[in-house]
Amino acid sequence: MIGKISLVLSFLTLGASVYSFIVIYQKKSLTDEQLSKIEAYKKEIILTEDKTKVLNTEHSGRYSSERAKNQDLEVRKLEVDRELQNATFELENIRTEIDRIEEDNDVLSSKIEEAKLSILKVQKDTKNIVEQRSSFAVSIPLIEQNKKDVLSEIENIKINSESLKDKLANYAKVTESLKLHYDSVIQTLIKDRNERNWFEKGEYITIKAISIDLKNGLIGLPVGKEQGVFKDKLFAIYKLDKEICKLRITHSEINKSVASIIPLIGDPSKLMNLDEFALYHL
Repeated sequence: MIGKISLVLSFLTLGASVYSFIVIYQKKSLTDEQLSKIEAYKKEIILTEDKTKVLNTEHSGRYSSERAKNQDLEVRKLEVDRELQNATFELENIRTEIDRIEEDNDVLSSKIEEAKLSILKVQKDTKNIVEQRSSFAVSIPLIEQNKKDVLSEIENIKINSESLKDKLANYAKVTESLKLHYDSVIQTLIKDRNERNWFEKGEYITIKAISIDLKNGLIGLPVGKEQGVFKDKLFAIYKLDKEICKLRITHSEINKSVASIIPLIGDPSKLMNLDEFALYHL
C-alpha cells in the first residue's frame, strides 16, 4: 500500500514538473513574442520620427518661402501706398493750381472785356476827335499812342491767355497720367498677391520650351525658384498621363533651372518629339 502511494506521489510530482515546464515554456514564448512586438514598435517609432522630421523640414521650407513672399508683398504694398500718397498730394497741388489758373483766367477774361470796351470808347473818341481835328490837332498824337498802348496790352493779354490754356491742357495730361499709374500699380499689386508662384507635391505645371542634352543626361527648364522649383527636388515629366522620365534639380535660379535625368527610368528620348509636357512635383 505504501508502495502504491509512493508511486502515485511520484506520478503526481512528475506531472507537476511537466506542467510547470509547460507553463514556463508558454510564458517564455509569450515573453519572446512581446519582446518581438516591442522591437517592432521601436522600429516603427523611429521610422515615424524620421518621417516627421522630413515633413517638418519640408513644412519649414514652405513656411519660410511663404513668409518671405508675404514680407516682400508688405514692403511692396508700403512702397505703393507711399507712391499713392505722393501722387495724391501732387494731384491736390495740381487741382489747387488749376483752380488758381481758372480764377486768373476769369480775371483775364474780365480784363479783355474791359479792354474791348476801352477800344470801343477809344474808337468813338477817335471818331469825335477826327471830326473835331481842327480844334484837337494837338491831342491826336497822344490819343494814337494811347490806342497803341491799349492794343499792345490786349495782345499781351491774348498771349498770356493762350499760355494759361496750354498749362491747363498739360495739367489735365499730368492728372490722367497719375490716374493711369495709380490704377496700374493697384492692379499689379492685386495680381501679385493672388497668384501663386510655387506648387506642392502632387501638383504640376505645363512647360513648352526646354533644352535637352541626352548625352550628359541634362535638361534645362524655363522655371526656377519663382515657380517653386528648388535644388534637389524630384520631378517627373508626363505626356498624356504617361510618365516619360524622372528628374532631380541640380541647379536653380529665379526663373530657370537645370535638372539631371534619373537613369534607367522611363524613356527620355521621347522628349525630343514633344513641344509641351507636364512637370509633376514628386
